[in-house]
Amino acid sequence: MMIAALVCCTVMTTVMTACGDDDDDTVPVDRTPAFAEMEYSLNVSDDMLEKLDLTVEYRDDNGKLQTEAMTGKKWKKTVTAKLPVTLGVRLKAELKEGVDPATIEAFSAEYGYLIRGYIKNAEHSVLSNFMDGNDQTIPLTGETINIWLTRASYLVNVFYDFAADGKVKERGQM
Repeated sequence: MMIAALVCCTVMTTVMTACGDDDDDTVPVDRTPAFAEMEYSLNVSDDMLEKLDLTVEYRDDNGKLQTEAMTGKKWKKTVTAKLPVTLGVRLKAELKEGVDPATIEAFSAEYGYLIRGYIKNAEHSVLSNFMDGNDQTIPLTGETINIWLTRASYLVNVFYDFAADGKVKERGQM
Protein backbone atom coordinates (compact mmCIF):
# COMPACT_ATOMS: atom_id res chain seq x y z
CA MET A 1 0.00 0.00 0.00
CA MET A 2 2.91 2.28 0.84
CA ILE A 3 4.44 1.64 -2.59
CA ALA A 4 1.12 2.46 -4.31
CA ALA A 5 0.88 5.74 -2.40
CA LEU A 6 4.49 6.59 -3.27
CA VAL A 7 3.89 5.84 -6.97
CA CYS A 8 0.69 7.90 -6.90
CA CYS A 9 2.49 10.90 -5.31
CA THR A 10 5.36 10.62 -7.79
CA VAL A 11 2.98 10.54 -10.76
CA MET A 12 0.96 13.49 -9.41
CA THR A 13 4.11 15.53 -8.76
CA THR A 14 5.37 14.82 -12.28
CA VAL A 15 2.00 15.76 -13.84
CA MET A 16 1.60 18.93 -11.79
CA THR A 17 5.18 20.03 -12.44
CA ALA A 18 4.88 19.37 -16.16
CA CYS A 19 1.63 21.36 -16.39
CA GLY A 20 2.97 24.36 -14.53
CA ASP A 21 4.54 27.17 -16.52
CA ASP A 22 7.37 28.71 -14.60
CA ASP A 23 8.80 30.37 -17.69
CA ASP A 24 8.24 34.11 -17.65
CA ASP A 25 7.90 34.79 -21.38
CA THR A 26 5.96 38.03 -20.96
CA VAL A 27 7.61 41.05 -22.45
CA PRO A 28 7.17 44.15 -20.32
CA VAL A 29 5.09 46.88 -21.93
CA ASP A 30 7.09 49.93 -22.95
CA ARG A 31 5.68 52.70 -20.72
CA THR A 32 7.29 55.50 -22.72
CA PRO A 33 4.63 57.84 -24.17
CA ALA A 34 4.99 58.43 -27.90
CA PHE A 35 1.54 59.28 -29.33
CA ALA A 36 -1.68 61.07 -28.47
CA GLU A 37 -4.93 59.87 -29.98
CA MET A 38 -8.23 61.75 -29.87
CA GLU A 39 -11.66 60.57 -30.94
CA TYR A 40 -13.86 63.59 -31.62
CA SER A 41 -17.63 63.19 -31.73
CA LEU A 42 -20.16 66.01 -32.18
CA ASN A 43 -23.95 65.90 -32.48
CA VAL A 44 -26.62 68.50 -33.23
CA SER A 45 -30.39 68.61 -33.58
CA ASP A 46 -32.34 68.74 -36.85
CA ASP A 47 -33.47 72.30 -36.02
CA MET A 48 -29.85 73.44 -35.86
CA LEU A 49 -29.04 71.86 -39.22
CA GLU A 50 -32.08 73.52 -40.74
CA LYS A 51 -31.37 77.05 -39.50
CA LEU A 52 -27.59 77.20 -39.05
CA ASP A 53 -24.39 76.69 -41.01
CA LEU A 54 -22.20 74.55 -38.76
CA THR A 55 -18.42 74.43 -39.11
CA VAL A 56 -16.09 72.03 -37.30
CA GLU A 57 -12.48 73.01 -36.69
CA TYR A 58 -10.13 70.36 -35.30
CA ARG A 59 -6.45 69.60 -34.92
CA ASP A 60 -5.32 66.82 -37.28
CA ASP A 61 -2.54 64.17 -37.11
CA ASN A 62 0.07 66.92 -37.58
CA GLY A 63 -1.50 69.26 -35.02
CA LYS A 64 -2.68 71.56 -37.84
CA LEU A 65 -6.08 73.24 -37.67
CA GLN A 66 -8.51 71.77 -40.24
CA THR A 67 -12.03 72.91 -41.15
CA GLU A 68 -15.03 70.87 -42.29
CA ALA A 69 -18.70 71.68 -42.76
CA MET A 70 -20.99 69.69 -40.48
CA THR A 71 -23.80 68.59 -42.78
CA GLY A 72 -25.35 65.79 -40.70
CA LYS A 73 -26.53 65.31 -37.14
CA LYS A 74 -23.32 63.51 -36.19
CA TRP A 75 -19.67 64.19 -36.95
CA LYS A 76 -16.77 61.92 -35.92
CA LYS A 77 -13.04 61.94 -36.48
CA THR A 78 -10.06 60.12 -34.93
CA VAL A 79 -6.56 61.58 -35.07
CA THR A 80 -3.23 60.20 -33.84
CA ALA A 81 -0.20 62.48 -33.49
CA LYS A 82 3.34 62.26 -32.14
CA LEU A 83 3.95 63.87 -28.75
CA PRO A 84 4.15 66.71 -27.85
CA VAL A 85 1.04 68.11 -29.57
CA THR A 86 -2.11 70.16 -29.03
CA LEU A 87 -5.32 68.46 -30.15
CA GLY A 88 -8.96 69.46 -29.91
CA VAL A 89 -12.16 70.44 -31.63
CA ARG A 90 -14.55 73.38 -31.86
CA LEU A 91 -17.96 73.91 -33.42
CA LYS A 92 -19.01 77.25 -34.87
CA ALA A 93 -22.57 78.18 -35.84
CA GLU A 94 -23.83 80.98 -38.06
CA LEU A 95 -27.31 81.73 -39.30
CA LYS A 96 -27.81 80.26 -42.77
CA GLU A 97 -27.87 82.75 -45.61
CA GLY A 98 -31.44 83.72 -46.40
CA VAL A 99 -32.84 82.72 -42.99
CA ASP A 100 -34.65 85.69 -41.49
CA PRO A 101 -34.52 85.61 -37.67
CA ALA A 102 -37.98 87.23 -37.57
CA THR A 103 -39.45 84.11 -39.18
CA ILE A 104 -37.86 81.64 -36.76
CA GLU A 105 -40.33 80.07 -34.39
CA ALA A 106 -39.23 79.00 -30.92
CA PHE A 107 -37.02 75.91 -30.96
CA SER A 108 -34.38 74.21 -28.85
CA ALA A 109 -30.79 74.19 -30.00
CA GLU A 110 -29.55 70.79 -28.88
CA TYR A 111 -25.88 69.92 -29.30
CA GLY A 112 -23.09 68.09 -27.58
CA TYR A 113 -19.66 66.59 -27.78
CA LEU A 114 -17.78 63.54 -26.57
CA ILE A 115 -14.00 63.32 -26.65
CA ARG A 116 -11.93 60.27 -25.86
CA GLY A 117 -8.20 60.81 -25.44
CA TYR A 118 -5.44 58.23 -25.28
CA ILE A 119 -1.72 58.27 -24.56
CA LYS A 120 0.01 55.46 -26.47
CA ASN A 121 3.52 54.04 -26.65
CA ALA A 122 5.54 53.51 -29.85
CA GLU A 123 3.68 50.21 -30.48
CA HIS A 124 0.36 52.09 -30.10
CA SER A 125 -0.55 50.28 -26.86
CA VAL A 126 -2.75 52.43 -24.60
CA LEU A 127 -0.89 53.72 -21.54
CA SER A 128 -3.66 55.98 -20.21
CA ASN A 129 -6.93 57.52 -21.33
CA PHE A 130 -9.56 60.11 -20.46
CA MET A 131 -13.01 61.17 -21.59
CA ASP A 132 -14.76 64.54 -21.71
CA GLY A 133 -18.21 65.51 -22.89
CA ASN A 134 -21.19 67.78 -22.50
CA ASP A 135 -24.71 68.17 -23.87
CA GLN A 136 -26.60 71.47 -24.13
CA THR A 137 -30.19 72.43 -24.79
CA ILE A 138 -30.80 76.13 -25.38
CA PRO A 139 -34.35 77.42 -25.99
CA LEU A 140 -34.23 80.03 -28.76
CA THR A 141 -36.52 82.32 -30.70
CA GLY A 142 -35.98 84.60 -33.68
CA GLU A 143 -35.36 87.44 -31.20
CA THR A 144 -32.72 85.60 -29.19
CA ILE A 145 -30.85 83.56 -31.80
CA ASN A 146 -28.55 86.39 -32.98
CA ILE A 147 -27.69 87.31 -29.38
CA TRP A 148 -26.88 83.66 -28.64
CA LEU A 149 -24.76 83.25 -31.76
CA THR A 150 -22.84 86.44 -30.99
CA ARG A 151 -22.11 85.47 -27.38
CA ALA A 152 -21.30 81.85 -28.14
CA SER A 153 -18.79 82.30 -30.96
CA TYR A 154 -18.02 78.58 -30.60
CA LEU A 155 -20.63 76.18 -29.25
CA VAL A 156 -17.92 73.63 -28.47
CA ASN A 157 -14.31 74.70 -27.94
CA VAL A 158 -12.16 72.07 -26.23
CA PHE A 159 -8.40 71.63 -26.71
CA TYR A 160 -5.74 69.68 -24.84
CA ASP A 161 -1.97 70.01 -24.61
CA PHE A 162 -0.22 66.63 -24.66
CA ALA A 163 3.32 66.90 -23.25
CA ALA A 164 6.25 64.72 -24.35
CA ASP A 165 6.05 62.85 -21.01
CA GLY A 166 2.41 61.91 -21.67
CA LYS A 167 0.85 64.41 -19.28
CA VAL A 168 -2.36 66.01 -20.53
CA LYS A 169 -3.62 69.47 -19.67
CA GLU A 170 -6.88 70.97 -20.83
CA ARG A 171 -6.10 74.13 -22.69
CA GLY A 172 -9.68 75.26 -22.98
CA GLN A 173 -10.42 77.53 -25.88
CA MET A 174 -8.11 77.77 -28.84
